[in-house]
Amino acid sequence: MYYTNIASGESITISPDVSFEYFGNDVTLHIGDSYVEDKLENIIKVYLEGKNITKDSTITIKMLNANNEVVETIDTTKIGTYKIEYHVKYKNASKTFTKNITVLE
Repeated sequence: MYYTNIASGESITISPDVSFEYFGNDVTLHIGDSYVEDKLENIIKVYLEGKNITKDSTITIKMLNANNEVVETIDTTKIGTYKIEYHVKYKNASKTFTKNITVLE
């Protein structure tokens, strides 16, 4: 089920009881800029029958470079593309959200 509400974002219902919301945006940076990751509580919410259960969920973050190699940081000293995958799980329900990061001149 997909729905919108007052806040912009994406809502996915995995089962009748568990739903996930993602409020992240793709980011474009320039060489020399700093990248600061949003606080997870600001971009991912997990609900069970309307109750916020984000604290009871597991969120794993994986950063990948353009070659799909895992990296520890976004390198803003050179042009490149990255993606950050947020793997969210609550019991048997799970969802992956992706944020794209582009570093330009």
